[in-house]
Amino acid sequence: MFSAIVKIHQKRCDYCGFSSFSHNGHYVSRVTYLTANASEPVYLELHKERLICKNCGRSFMVTSDIVDKNCCISKATRQKILMNLQDDRTQTSIAIDAGVSSSTICRYLDNYDDLFRRNLNYLPVHLAMDEFRGVGGKLHFICINGNGVHESQQILPDRYKNSIIEYFKQFPESVRARVKTVTVDLNSYYQDIAKLMFPNAKIVIDRFHIIAMITRAFNQSRVQTMKKYNKQSAEYRTLKFSWRLYLKSAENLDEKQLFYDRHLRKQLNN
Repeated sequence: MFSAIVKIHQKRCDYCGFSSFSHNGHYVSRVTYLTANASEPVYLELHKERLICKNCGRSFMVTSDIVDKNCCISKATRQKILMNLQDDRTQTSIAIDAGVSSSTICRYLDNYDDLFRRNLNYLPVHLAMDEFRGVGGKLHFICINGNGVHESQQILPDRYKNSIIEYFKQFPESVRARVKTVTVDLNSYYQDIAKLMFPNAKIVIDRFHIIAMITRAFNQSRVQTMKKYNKQSAEYRTLKFSWRLYLKSAENLDEKQLFYDRHLRKQLNN
């Protein structure tokens, strides 16, 4: 605990312009500050001087650059919390490290966009959008800079079409017109959003989803063909247990190296 007296230098009353004040005591506040060891938190006990105008009776209290008015968490601690929220860490570990409560971390996380307001005059030229499963199994919308940087542009609490459209409507039409490509999966309403919000952008289907769709179709055909044979036959065992080889590129198949296949009970190569 560190104690300090913060004095006020008020020459004139902000309300009546009178230049005479009387001392009105101190307001004591305890401010959470940065610490190198989470087990030994650092607090600042600030004795803030108060004055009262002799003419109009209005009171004044000193402010400090260390902490915002009506707040007990220092600006440096808040900045540290906001930087940690960008990392892959739990809210509890951030709270312990910063010497604050978990509810404070939740409040800062909820107000993240208010503290760091997005630039509504900028959108990536190459935009990619998708959804991911968050806490409690709920699906969230995410859009990123698809130009190799993969920097997160925005995360929305849901993936509803109206919510996504309302978000992109915040950007002027001229900004949205500069987007050249929008990369999406096979979700149809993402393509509808891209056509509506980005009139000059080309829609690109993510190749991962195309390959995944082809792989699923191939495996379904393999299983259907496999079921036509007896379970003890060589054809059935070949189709069932060697499925990894069917998904490999021909260039990665080894024609010389032999191995013993325990399912077919003989020496084989790829």
